[in-house]
Amino acid sequence: MAEAFRQAGDQDETQLFIELVYHGLGRTKAGTTWKELMDADLSYFRGPLAQALREEGRDEGLDEGRAKDVLLILRHRGVHVPEDAAARVTACRDQQTFDVWMRRALEVSTVEALFD
Repeated sequence: MAEAFRQAGDQDETQLFIELVYHGLGRTKAGTTWKELMDADLSYFRGPLAQALREEGRDEGLDEGRAKDVLLILRHRGVHVPEDAAARVTACRDQQTFDVWMRRALEVSTVEALFD
């Protein structure tokens, strides 16, 4: 299998499969052997799938941070935030909506006004 990967023409696709196999084997003797056979530094994903996963993770982290900020501002200002409203803010993934909510969180006196 390792030799087939070495002879494959598409470098990006080959790297993707090498990484997937390695990480699927995990920290086992087989994983160590695979890494040695492939003679590759697999300590960090470099393929297109890995890049997409990192980008998705960054986006999710940004969304979570913005949601926490909106809720923090509301609560700091003494605005009561019921669980269902907090869940709605936390579930949001739209940056434009967060922009609106952030501005409103600085001024509203009720959580309902945040969503209007």
